[in-house]
Amino acid sequence: MPFTLILTTSATLKEAKIIARKLVEAKAAACVNISRPVNSIYRWNGKIEKAKEVMLFIKTTSRSVRRVKKIILAEHSYQVPEIICLPIWQGHQPYMDWIKDAVC
Repeated sequence: MPFTLILTTSATLKEAKIIARKLVEAKAAACVNISRPVNSIYRWNGKIEKAKEVMLFIKTTSRSVRRVKKIILAEHSYQVPEIICLPIWQGHQPYMDWIKDAVC
């Protein structure tokens, strides 16, 4: 069973906690780490913007990526939220087994 790390940012810690809790409660993710502040510089609507954001690191199975995306999109305040999926090609086997057991 392949595993995936999903990265997303949110505008507030409150929003990040809501997304994280919903993902774990739905068993779409085994764990979500929340880190802040993240200083972001990006281009939006033709302008260079900057913002302090909250980063979420979501550990899940590849089979659950679609469910994770659906929950993020339902709870997110951004018009175009970042959702980047990175394959986990290797990890500490007991941890990988825990992810597998925690996600259905």
